[in-house]
Amino acid sequence: MTSAPNIKEAGVGYSTNAEEAEELRRRIEGVLGGVKVHMTRIGAVAGVHGGPGVLGVGFLRGE
Repeated sequence: MTSAPNIKEAGVGYSTNAEEAEELRRRIEGVLGGVKVHMTRIGAVAGVHGGPGVLGVGFLRGE
């Protein structure tokens, strides 16, 4: 990714691997330059389908 048009916020969700999620969060912040990237543990419903070690990423676009 070389540009991030209109991305206002991003988020990383993880099931059991907070260290990998934090590394991914830092990498996304580096690419997006100044965009806040939140991090949270995903719930049991999503975790049971994704399994141990799953990571998820979401982006919020603005005007």
